[in-house]
Amino acid sequence: MPTPVTRRRVLGSALGASVIAGAFLAASVAAANNPGGGPRSLQATPDGFNKYLVYLGETVAPDEPGLFMDDETVYYFQEEVMGRSEAEIDAHRDAAKQYYWDQFGLNFGVAEGPETEGADFTGFMQNPNANYRAYTISEDWVPSQGWMIRDGGWAAIITAEDGMVLGGEYGGEEGKWVPEGTMMVFGDYSIKVERPRSGAPPHADEVIEIHFRSPLPLIEDPDGVLSFVCDLYHEEWGAGKARGVSQGGVIRNILTFPPDLQE
Repeated sequence: MPTPVTRRRVLGSALGASVIAGAFLAASVAAANNPGGGPRSLQATPDGFNKYLVYLGETVAPDEPGLFMDDETVYYFQEEVMGRSEAEIDAHRDAAKQYYWDQFGLNFGVAEGPETEGADFTGFMQNPNANYRAYTISEDWVPSQGWMIRDGGWAAIITAEDGMVLGGEYGGEEGKWVPEGTMMVFGDYSIKVERPRSGAPPHADEVIEIHFRSPLPLIEDPDGVLSFVCDLYHEEWGAGKARGVSQGGVIRNILTFPPDLQE
């Protein structure tokens, strides 16, 4: 039997070995989860919420549009990114038109009477060169380079030079005036989860899909600052809210599920 001194040494050596082994195992797991290197961040969900996310986007080149609205890109987003069939795309488009009628009183052919003049309905996809990425997703390991967000859907844009009075749930009976260029959106975030899986490449085909729709118009102020609020829905996290700001193409966006702090 070892002496007390020797026993302490043995126990100390065993403890040290277990700590080293644990550290080695943690490092091995981290390396396996992040083969490209670089730190990863695991953020706790704040008390009173189910989930929260942080999106950051940067300025595109001066000669590049922030949004693509041509048919080829719009249908690429709907078919390839969201995986919708032609019938599903039609249904999604119709749902957007119905929402614009109910929320803002804009008739794009879903209600009786004449269609709204001075407003356009169009598909859109955000320019990937904006580098719009999710950098924080609570309870998930996100690399320092973030995960790419594909952002697209259907927009309503006020084109009347004198602006327009909006009705629906937003404007109510008296209506609310908005200027030319005001935009409303209805679409989806598709976050490309770049996480390795057994037998799969690092950029495996995993996505997080979040539906969004704007209950308030998106209006840029005279200084070029655009603030926005969108209602959200995720199959697991439920209802949420996005609150963000864009200036000169730089986007900062915070998403919470549920929309507000719960007791």
